[in-house]
Amino acid sequence: NLKNMASFLVQTLSNNSETALTNMKVTYRSLSFCNTDTSDVTLDLYVKDSSATITYFLKGVSIPPGISLKLKNDEFMFDPQNFTLYAKSNNASGKIDIIKRY
Repeated sequence: NLKNMASFLVQTLSNNSETALTNMKVTYRSLSFCNTDTSDVTLDLYVKDSSATITYFLKGVSIPPGISLKLKNDEFMFDPQNFTLYAKSNNASGKIDIIKRY
């Protein structure tokens, strides 16, 4: 689920499956992850290369309800030609909104 707002994009994790973050060929200033649930949600953020090798930026990070975690661009920089960025929630309904600011 992706929405284009003036200077940012919003993507929602809607399940606990691996979800590719879209439009990551653009240089973003920051990524914010907001827990929209009433209990803690655990987040993984990682890249995969063409051989499916995973490199984690975040692994098993617990985000309390109603709290956002913000990463600046130097904390999630990668080569979009060779890697794809993924996010995964431990919640069956996802319950994480992702804001990509550019």
